[in-house]
Amino acid sequence: MSLLKQKGITTLVDVRLRPGHASIGAFKKAKEPKKGVQGLLVENGILYIFLLGLDDIFIDYEDWQVRYKGLFEIAGDLLIERLQTVAAPFCLMCAEKHTKRCHRCLIAEYLLSKGHQAENLE
Repeated sequence: MSLLKQKGITTLVDVRLRPGHASIGAFKKAKEPKKGVQGLLVENGILYIFLLGLDDIFIDYEDWQVRYKGLFEIAGDLLIERLQTVAAPFCLMCAEKHTKRCHRCLIAEYLLSKGHQAENLE
């Protein structure tokens, strides 16, 4: 939370495939917005948004990066369309700790290619 606040993040965008199945309860998308990750963020003045469609549907494939990049080559503008309505600065959240092994780095690369700014908050 302190890092998000330090960076002035106003919205956290959840791009996990299954946000309701997190192994740590605080990061689980709860059925009630006052619980789980939503409640934790709201308590700290940060909006939570789950964007279905930006999740890594290729997570079980060894070549997931190639497949995900291919998806962005075909439909990248459609995939990030809803992100463009989110007030900046926002943060992408996924379950993978290291950005280089996560599809959110590919989302960030695409955003950068479209003239947006992106920074890794590991």
